[in-house]
Amino acid sequence: MTFPAAPGGGPRPPGAARQVAERTEIFFSFYFAMTGLHAFHMVIGLGLLAWLTWRAKQGEFTGEYFTPVELTGLYWHFVDIVWIFLFPLLYLINRTHHG
Repeated sequence: MTFPAAPGGGPRPPGAARQVAERTEIFFSFYFAMTGLHAFHMVIGLGLLAWLTWRAKQGEFTGEYFTPVELTGLYWHFVDIVWIFLFPLLYLINRTHHG
């Protein structure tokens, strides 16, 4: 049985395909869990923004009472900061094994 050449030029060991499959499975499990969790929190944030818009149209917020607006802004920025860390982790970091 022959194996295609590895990226370094040498022959691939027999277990290489299994190792790649295991690493790919771990990556995509993490990928879908993290992006799904992030999407869930974004949906919550969009619901909060819609709720705030409705309350603002009712005239419920004043210069003295704006706590829900502040808290929703903090929540939205938290979701944004999480994505700032997830994006490089999932898309920009080189995942190839050099060894």
